[in-house]
Amino acid sequence: MLVRSGGSPADALVSVPAVGSDGVLAFDTGGLRAGPHEALLVRDDGSVPSRSPFWVYEPGTEPSVRTSKRVYVVGEPIRVSWKAAPGYRWDWLGVFAPGRGPARNAEDCNAGTCGNGHYLL
Repeated sequence: MLVRSGGSPADALVSVPAVGSDGVLAFDTGGLRAGPHEALLVRDDGSVPSRSPFWVYEPGTEPSVRTSKRVYVVGEPIRVSWKAAPGYRWDWLGVFAPGRGPARNAEDCNAGTCGNGHYLL
């Protein structure tokens, strides 16, 4: 079931029975308000062994990534923040030398992944 962040099974916004499920359930999120939510796994006795947080954004919201400064000295920590990013499992951030960002042509692609070869960190 889906609830607002911190909600209980009694606060369910959307619920789908998992009877006979192969571990994949689909929920209609069209009626959810923007903001933090959680997907709950609820046992027959009402206990919640698992909660997975997720965020709903307004349609058309663009993701953004930024650092706390434009220039850093060698060895200085780089603070990165992001908003409205989908957060897929294999997402990553790369640090590139000036002018050596991700590739933009097919010659620099390998197994369907482009532009990963020039990263420093």
